[in-house]
Amino acid sequence: MSSTTSPTLPGMAALTTFTDGKEAPILEAGNPTASLFDEFRDSAIVFFCRHKINDPHDKVLSILNCFCDPQIDSWIKNNKTRINEPPYSFDNLLSELRKCFLDPRWAKNLLRTVINSKMLSDETFETFVTCVVTGNNLLDGNPLHLSHDQLCATLEGNLASYLADHINDLSQEEQDCILAIADYDDWEAEIKCIDHQFHSNYQCFANLHALHLTRLPASSSTKFDSNTAEYTSMTLSDSLTYPHYWFKHR
Repeated sequence: MSSTTSPTLPGMAALTTFTDGKEAPILEAGNPTASLFDEFRDSAIVFFCRHKINDPHDKVLSILNCFCDPQIDSWIKNNKTRINEPPYSFDNLLSELRKCFLDPRWAKNLLRTVINSKMLSDETFETFVTCVVTGNNLLDGNPLHLSHDQLCATLEGNLASYLADHINDLSQEEQDCILAIADYDDWEAEIKCIDHQFHSNYQCFANLHALHLTRLPASSSTKFDSNTAEYTSMTLSDSLTYPHYWFKHR
């Protein structure tokens, strides 16, 4: 039987899963994390589907022996009377395990350090939004979990300066179209597209700029005049601030 155990840091719990859910996942001994509990839930759902375990309480009974950590095992045994009585569900179990075995500040720390983090200047929007959304998904069921509207507002407020400025420089019609998007997934896809286009244009400019640098004295560079469609002289240091101007007047 094929199994996979997730790698972890010393002292942290690992998760062992089995191909196609043939066996229930096993949460190994160690300190669990919010993401590990989520992975355990997802693997357990595959196990339930494989074995056609549909009753909410039967799901709990089928995985009670899947926790190897002595503290979790002891907690389950101490609460077995309540756990073994319907309508106690799998969701109830996971909720209590998070409450008892995660740092009580884990949700606030996640919100502060990941979900409310600022997009870096050398980071793409796709990388940034994936990290934030993944963190928000870990808060599912927690009062701090952000709705799509809240998530959209948080992401907008934490965009890197280059992307926020670029969006502000779009035509009023383009900005109105973004504001009119009601569906979160559509909004995210639109911002990804804008960011991708920005980076494509930037790379195009960088290549063009490098080409002209090879044809000029080392002390000078060129600047494109959007009004005359001609390049004019400027110092190399000045040229480093030029890309945003070029995109604004593209």
